[in-house]
Amino acid sequence: MSEKRRVAIVENDVLLAYFLREIVELDLGAEVVGVAHTADEASAMLERQRPDWVLIELRLGGARDGVDVSIDYLRLKPDGRIIFITASSEPGVMRRIGEDHAYRVLTKPIDPTSLIAAFD
Repeated sequence: MSEKRRVAIVENDVLLAYFLREIVELDLGAEVVGVAHTADEASAMLERQRPDWVLIELRLGGARDGVDVSIDYLRLKPDGRIIFITASSEPGVMRRIGEDHAYRVLTKPIDPTSLIAAFD
């Protein structure tokens, strides 16, 4: 039997974070190793847990955003996979995310089927 995927969730909206957790655990069968709502919480959690996958909201509020968190994470785990979540599909936002950082990008509202497919 293969090991469960270890997933961390970084989302400033508490209800959306709960929704994402339910999909990841129940529909995908993965283990959620932590949920963070700010960039600082996320960086600390990712350093401790070093998950295989991270779902990251781009805009977290504060001075640091999801791209900053992803850079920190990839320094710790270069083979980690990042799925960005954003409400914007503007070209500037997509450039900020950059191909070097994201495995996938999902736009809000999140469709559960798209979220599950993003892990393939």
